[in-house]
Amino acid sequence: MSMDDQRRAIRYSYQCQVIVATKDHSCITRLENLSQTGCCVQKPSDWNFSPNDVLNLYFVMDNENIIDAEAMLVWEDGKLIGLQYLQAQPIPIQIIDEMS
Repeated sequence: MSMDDQRRAIRYSYQCQVIVATKDHSCITRLENLSQTGCCVQKPSDWNFSPNDVLNLYFVMDNENIIDAEAMLVWEDGKLIGLQYLQAQPIPIQIIDEMS
């Protein structure tokens, strides 16, 4: 997917915890925003992943709903990290409801 395609996706600002994990390492961070093609999270101090890692993301939407997706690191700027989903994801209904 080209950068132009990524930029065309509507981004939604939403705050929730995100667990990022591989079989060897995991960390907890905060979501900044997301779209159908990827998301942006805060970079935690224990971030220890590389661009080739397939990352399992677990979005903790509330006490009853956790949404998962697979992604890869596409950029980082020291404070934030851009992740691209391996497959396009629907926007969670909790976010759509909150925007209404």
